[in-house]
Amino acid sequence: MELINKVQEILQNIEIENSIVDIHYDEQNHIIGFLTSNSFYKLNDFEAQNIIWQSLKNNLSDENLVKILGIFHETFEERLKRISINSSIPIKSHTNKLWLHKAPGNAKYWVLLDVAKFEEDFKSFFLIICGNEKFKNGLTFKYTKDVLDFMELENGEIYEELFANIFENSISEIKIKLMKKHDELTNSGLWGKNNRYNYVYENFKLLPFPIKKSIFNKEEINLFKKALSTIDNFSAKKIIEKQINISEQILNNRQKI
Repeated sequence: MELINKVQEILQNIEIENSIVDIHYDEQNHIIGFLTSNSFYKLNDFEAQNIIWQSLKNNLSDENLVKILGIFHETFEERLKRISINSSIPIKSHTNKLWLHKAPGNAKYWVLLDVAKFEEDFKSFFLIICGNEKFKNGLTFKYTKDVLDFMELENGEIYEELFANIFENSISEIKIKLMKKHDELTNSGLWGKNNRYNYVYENFKLLPFPIKKSIFNKEEINLFKKALSTIDNFSAKKIIEKQINISEQILNNRQKI
């Protein structure tokens, strides 16, 4: 029996209310997906994940367990929001790989991030670009088995933990840049609400953006292309490259009236 079918069967046999199993292979041929049940309303995150991973551990070898990147729990309400074609913002942040922060002066900070397993190691990356300011910044992190053991992460925790880490790193990078702008205006005599970057300390927002709805301008395309050439073959990279091609076609086909 193929591994994904075996995992499907194991998850379907967990004793919870009216479950739905939604799993698939990612670009690196690892299994990832969701287990839906309203039983999860009664459980905290640790309890829900423990049910899932104990069931998998009891029925799979260690060799097969490492091929499962993440199985995330959700209620039916969360599932509806996640799969709804009218919902542009996924219910779970770790399912979204493109984010956007709109800063004063129409500056758009695009953030691309992802987590994946390459052979025996996990890797994560974030990339920030802002066409208005010709700014790009990013990092790739490598997590060997020794590092993950030191972090004391179970199989079911790895993807979510690494995603959370890379997400926080990207936010910090944007905030640092905007805080410098805040300080420059403060030094010129603009304080409190008169300083348009004051919001960074009180109401900073980085919002998920559906990749398939993203259209980039010429400067953003150039910045993405330069940065993506140095990034490993993550699924997020493949998806964003497709949108870059679409954006280029749209720019080339524009005509003034």
